[in-house]
Amino acid sequence: MDTDVLVVGAGPTGLMLANQLARRGVRARIIDRHAGPALESRALGVQARTLEIYSHFGIVQQALDLGKRATGANIWVQERRAARVPLGDIGRDLSPYPFLLILGQEDNERLLGDALRNQGMAVEWNAPPAFRTAAASCSAMRHTSTVPWARKA
Repeated sequence: MDTDVLVVGAGPTGLMLANQLARRGVRARIIDRHAGPALESRALGVQARTLEIYSHFGIVQQALDLGKRATGANIWVQERRAARVPLGDIGRDLSPYPFLLILGQEDNERLLGDALRNQGMAVEWNAPPAFRTAAASCSAMRHTSTVPWARKA
């Protein structure tokens, strides 16, 4: 496969990047060390901007159907509710989706994976150790490099 970009990691960030690249005609290869998509959530809130991007992928309605609008958040201190923060339409007049959507990471990954497959791409699961080692080396090199794009602010 002729590839312009190697995306390492098929979590929400990698899948979003791969979808954006595919939409722009960039030849990308997406690999992940795991055997398949996540089976549990490590994140559960989807912001308005993400939903706007999902609309470009054609998956926003599916996300809205699967998720639930957040109405507020409770703050607990020493096993007692200390406060409630209302959320409501926190982005009213700023977005067509002016709310926080509660949607599990596994659902997000499934929707993004489906969108990627609809563009003719798929995640390569169980990436060989050589790819994982190369990706880790690039990451380590980026964090220790003195080139301007890698400097910490």
